[in-house]
Amino acid sequence: MYWFLLSLGSALSKSLADMTSKKVLEKMGKLAVGCISRGMVAFAALVFVFFQGIPSIGPGFWKAVLITGAINVVTTLLSLRSLQEGELSLVAPMLALSPIFLLITSPIITNQFPSFWGLVGILLSVSGIYTMKVQETRLGWSEPFKAIWRSAGVKDALLVAFLYSISANYDSIAANSSSPFFTILMVNTFIFLCLFIPALNQPGLWRLTKENFKGLSLMSVFMASETGFQFTAFQHAIVPYVISVKRSSALLSVLWGRQFFEENKEFVSRLAGVAIVIAGLVIIKLFG
Repeated sequence: MYWFLLSLGSALSKSLADMTSKKVLEKMGKLAVGCISRGMVAFAALVFVFFQGIPSIGPGFWKAVLITGAINVVTTLLSLRSLQEGELSLVAPMLALSPIFLLITSPIITNQFPSFWGLVGILLSVSGIYTMKVQETRLGWSEPFKAIWRSAGVKDALLVAFLYSISANYDSIAANSSSPFFTILMVNTFIFLCLFIPALNQPGLWRLTKENFKGLSLMSVFMASETGFQFTAFQHAIVPYVISVKRSSALLSVLWGRQFFEENKEFVSRLAGVAIVIAGLVIIKLFG
């Protein structure tokens, strides 16, 4: 039960992070936003580590940090580009596909296998994606998938979902080999350093950072809490279950999309599709 609540906390934080990111991206470039926000997340994690103390470092920690850090440099830029170009209510739910990829990557990387009902729940969650464009079936049974594929930002989001399925396993290894916030500190410091020099070439970086400091701060707080909840949940449940529950953020993203970005088109079908995703999560909760 504890891991489930932690995962829901991560889901709420994720949806708010995506919403504030899209707002900030209306005024700043993705490279600058990615660099500054990751730096702020690292600073927030440093405060926690200062009070908690540096944990004992287990075997495999630094290797896991380097791998997930490198992957997340790419996912940071891709996810921001997808949010910048696409609709929040359509792009965010695409991340629900990462549990399917996790079925492939988790047994290989962490030797973690979902139960039968856990597998059913994950597959049901992903099937909800089809429903989000179900009205396109009048043109053929495969048209919902084709319509989604043609939508702006979706290809980037799908690639991010696949990369998350790899990095999530190394996030779990790193968090279990040290502590959640020490892992957040190391990973986000790595990402910040990788993006810092390119970000300096962005015109008006410091002026834009000052003008959008409130939005960047909110975004970073949500990102830090998202990862903190997620990494703590990794200590209580296997990776596919945590990530599947976290994808309930898609439901909130559909609501935020309508509320803050006037994404009213296909609202009912998108909401219904995400509801099916949630049904899969209930199966994971009750029987997984």
